[in-house]
Order: sequence, then structure tokens, then C-alpha cells
Amino acid sequence: MLESCQPEDIDYQSWDPYCLWIKIDQKTLSSKTIVVIAKKEDPDGVFHVFDYPYSLNEKNVSEISVVWKKDGVEISSKNGFSMIIPKNSFIGGR
Repeated sequence: MLESCQPEDIDYQSWDPYCLWIKIDQKTLSSKTIVVIAKKEDPDGVFHVFDYPYSLNEKNVSEISVVWKKDGVEISSKNGFSMIIPKNSFIGGR
């Protein structure tokens, strides 16, 4: 699992700060990678789940980089894949 929390210099003005977790949901015959964003103070409360389009394992999840931006979060991998989650997809307790 990878964890990244919103830095102090990024302010969404909506229940900040947030954290992002990339989790591997391992099943018997398959695995699925999900991205979870939640308030840092209440990660089990209101949270938002996004599918990551590629399967990851414990080794290659560490190769993912997370950049918090004023307009959202960018997730990138060494293979060139990039995924942007706009802030409106997770702010405001939706």
C-alpha cells in the first residue's frame, strides 16, 4: 500500500487535509488496484474510491509517484502512465 498526504502548501478550502492510499485488493484468483482519497483526520469516514487501470503488486506500487496540485492529484508510474483526479471529485464531503 502507498500513502501520500496533502502538503500544507496546497489548500482546497474544503475539509482539508486529505490523504491518498493506493491499495491492492487481493482476491483468490485476481487482484484489483484502487485509489482511495479521504480526510486525513477521518480515513474511515467519507472517502472516495477510484479504479486504478493497471494491476499493481507490492513491488511496483512503490514506483508510483503522487503529486498534489491546486486542481487535484496526479498519479504517475515509471512506465509513463499518468492519472489525474480533479479536486472536485473528492472535496466537500461528497
